[in-house]
Amino acid sequence: IGGCGGEEKTKSVQDYIAILEGSDYLLRLDAVQKLGQLKEPVAVPFLIKSLADSDPAIRAGSALALGLIGDPLAVDSLLQAVNDPNENVRRDAVGALGSFDQPRTRAAALGALKDSGSYPRYAACRALGRLKAAEAVAPLLQAARDDTNSYVRTAAVMALGEIGDPKSFPGLLQALRDVSSYVRSAAAAALGKLGNRAAVPQLRRCLQDPNLWVRNDAAGALYRLGSPEGLPVLIANLSSPQQDDKSTVRGHADSTLRQLS
Repeated sequence: IGGCGGEEKTKSVQDYIAILEGSDYLLRLDAVQKLGQLKEPVAVPFLIKSLADSDPAIRAGSALALGLIGDPLAVDSLLQAVNDPNENVRRDAVGALGSFDQPRTRAAALGALKDSGSYPRYAACRALGRLKAAEAVAPLLQAARDDTNSYVRTAAVMALGEIGDPKSFPGLLQALRDVSSYVRSAAAAALGKLGNRAAVPQLRRCLQDPNLWVRNDAAGALYRLGSPEGLPVLIANLSSPQQDDKSTVRGHADSTLRQLS
């Protein structure tokens, strides 16, 4: 039975490769997505070829699929795709580099922090966080402070939390005062991961933040740092009425409590 299942899976991959090599645009887009989901290395050469496709959506999808598969054979082509004229292709190529922990992939992701497009800069932050690239701390701190796009600043703060370098502590404290609630929320969560109790006073002030997400992440961070005063906030969020975004916060509060238990 197991052999039959394997044959069917291989046949499906070959089918999608044939579709990718065909001419139907929508079917080719679907094939790129499916090949990424199947994660079969046999598809890698065909996806690499598709990185040079005339259509940017096919190129972007191929980059994303190659990142999901994670075969190092794709690295050279992905590094070239980082310079694609299309912003979405650059975004997915940079994001895919986060699957390959090599000096040249980290260097390329660092370079993408200066991309003219916000999507590649966002992807660069996420990739550097996945790679836990210690050499990226200073550039990520600059992005967290200075990038004009709040989603990029948020991604930079999240990456700093994933890397966990103590040198990021002052910058994360500063990010708690960002005008964007997304950035403040990410900064609170990152400070909880960093483990420095000097953040407790500012995190306590975040319990009064007008944004539910910020209060929730500040409460979780305080608990991680050994200060239980955030627990009432998490418990209150569990019983929030299901209106606006409160039902989402409710689920996030439940998830946070489960992680802390």
